[in-house]
Amino acid sequence: MLQAFQRTPQQNLPIQPLPILAVADQGSKFDIFETDPGSSSHPDVSPAKKPFSVVVHAYGHPANSPIKGILRWRPNDSNSWNTEPLSQIEEQKWAGTWTPPSPGNYEWKVELWNENKSHGSDNPDKAENIRTLRAERSDMIQANWYQLSKSSLSEINTFPKANPSDVFLLPPIFPVGNDNLIGDNGLGHYSIDKKIGDAITFGQFAANLSSRGITMAMTLPIHCSRAHPFRIKEPSQFSAKGIPDLISEGWQERRAKWESIFRYWIVQGIEIFELLDITQFPLSFWDSLIKSLRKDFPHISFITKEELTEEEHQKMMSVGFSDCTKFLIPKKSDRQLEPQRDGPEESSFSLENTPKKCISSDPKLKVSLEKIANKKFILTINNTDPSKKRSTEIHIENLGGNNLKEQNLYYLRDLANGKAYRWHGSKNHITLKVGEPEKKFLIELN
Repeated sequence: MLQAFQRTPQQNLPIQPLPILAVADQGSKFDIFETDPGSSSHPDVSPAKKPFSVVVHAYGHPANSPIKGILRWRPNDSNSWNTEPLSQIEEQKWAGTWTPPSPGNYEWKVELWNENKSHGSDNPDKAENIRTLRAERSDMIQANWYQLSKSSLSEINTFPKANPSDVFLLPPIFPVGNDNLIGDNGLGHYSIDKKIGDAITFGQFAANLSSRGITMAMTLPIHCSRAHPFRIKEPSQFSAKGIPDLISEGWQERRAKWESIFRYWIVQGIEIFELLDITQFPLSFWDSLIKSLRKDFPHISFITKEELTEEEHQKMMSVGFSDCTKFLIPKKSDRQLEPQRDGPEESSFSLENTPKKCISSDPKLKVSLEKIANKKFILTINNTDPSKKRSTEIHIENLGGNNLKEQNLYYLRDLANGKAYRWHGSKNHITLKVGEPEKKFLIELN
């Protein structure tokens, strides 16, 4: 049975950080998170130049509490906060909106206080209350992705019909040495493999896509073969696997060389870079590289298919990588050129396409399950006959790609009142009261 954690309202205490925020995204999608100091803060993702709406649930406060609030936001590199109003829309519920003006990383937070106080927080930079948002190019979020082959440079007439702003992703087109790393005969990342084309071929390819409004993306490995010009000049600055040393003495000059390569291909028309094995390079390198490039080319994006831990994923997003749960690159054969519609075959950023079975023992209670974030789901129960009290056993399979383990403990939160419940294994009972047409629960997997 579900066991509620009782929450006792404390009338005389000052208003604390809100227990729950529901962040509306594009009208229907939303992420649930806690603002308690001990909770983790994962970046939200939303299109740039589109309103980012926030709905605040002030659970634990009396319905007649005299509360006011504001919404603060700023670019990550700014010291000044912009403020937007919060409007009360229901008892203990407020709403506000802000719009990130361009792609990039932002900080934002919500403040509520007793109306007898003249303003919000005296310390708006208090870290535990600040959320982060990665504003992405809206065309990337809506685009179809096409994986090209190396021969695509010279096969322009075979391209499929594509919409403006769709993305064509090139594989590595650079010369390759005997060790299967980039670089051959003194040519490296500024060159194109002679077997697949040259500068003229690439120029024709880029002009064709540009005239159709298609975005060009490129996979750019940074590992260098022994025949790469960088490695020939400084062999001691590379590992046996061809990884450049970007942290020891002289790192500034070596990092500048790599930044020049990115700038060269941006000028050639590349707008999105897919990077490989990004965790083998210092985080400070990606941070400084992306910041420097975006000063001159704010539209440039960086993605990866590398399998990352949750902590690594958040760190990479914090330095400017795009959230790959939004842009899934298919791992198709190099000979195939197909639009991505069903997600990747192998990707640590899979949106968990495994079918989820959610069954109710009472046919009058219809149940459904929706994934809203990593390890977070919304369970909805619709009561088709709310004239009487109803109880149902709910059985969930394939949640998060794996069946819930019977011996494990999970957590639910009732989105109507903020109460938390224990959920044991895959089967549990839930009761709806008379006149209660619907219940929504947040399921969090730890």
